[in-house]
Amino acid sequence: MKIFLKHIALYGSLVFILLNLIALGSFWSLRQSTFYKPSFAINQDNLDLDYIVLGSSTGLTTLDTKQIDSLTNWQGLNLSMDDTALPSHYLMLKHFLESGGQLKRCILAITPWDVANAHPKLGNNAYRFLPFIFKKEVKDHFKGLPTDDLSPVYGSTFVPLYGFSYYNTELFYPSLIALAKPNYRNRFDAKGNYVYPNLGSSLETKTIKRSEYQFKNPYLEKIQLLCKENSIELILYQSPLLNQQQITPKAYTMINHSTLLAQDTALFYDAIHVNKRGRVLATQSFVNAILK
Repeated sequence: MKIFLKHIALYGSLVFILLNLIALGSFWSLRQSTFYKPSFAINQDNLDLDYIVLGSSTGLTTLDTKQIDSLTNWQGLNLSMDDTALPSHYLMLKHFLESGGQLKRCILAITPWDVANAHPKLGNNAYRFLPFIFKKEVKDHFKGLPTDDLSPVYGSTFVPLYGFSYYNTELFYPSLIALAKPNYRNRFDAKGNYVYPNLGSSLETKTIKRSEYQFKNPYLEKIQLLCKENSIELILYQSPLLNQQQITPKAYTMINHSTLLAQDTALFYDAIHVNKRGRVLATQSFVNAILK
């Protein structure tokens, strides 16, 4: 019986070590690629940029950096990630700067419900930073979020297999794709953009709902401070919304395009995302505002 238990312990340890090596190999593959935005952000030939766009899916699909560059002669990237919030935007900015990136402007696409969240938590797509979990800024970021030390992301600092096994389909198969095609990108173009098609769900024009921003999210202040420390101009931007108007408090300056598209349902994919046609108009209006 003792021999059997010793064999179980030995082979179990070997399997555990092997699986952790596979996890580390997958992390390495993703770090060398452009598959996810954290790797895409720093694996550029030029990290000295005029601007980046940060945000969730609204930032990802509203501001077209190709169009901005063509109208301004700037060079920028869209580093927004879908299904994320201000903590991830802050980490993306810090990750870019700590990796040698330099910026003149940071365009932060906000959403009313995100800036009003006084107690932000780990985002759904935060696992995309896992390949960089051993970098100080990434490790410290997840340690500082209101999650326990057993969270799959922070726990990967000590046991890479932990987060790797939890997010296996989002990490293992992409790492194989990244190994075969290092320049493959996960649903965004060479400038970091993604766009929704013109065909969306049936939308209706309703009475506009008006509300004022409630700036309570502590990560907005963290982003402001990080930009100030690095002499970066921070530009807050509200993308067009359908049937909703956000009122900017007097203490804040921002480009507020919540009612820009005048409830034109043909320009929206859904209530908070513009479609391909809407993106062209929104980006043009943003450039007009920024140049003024």
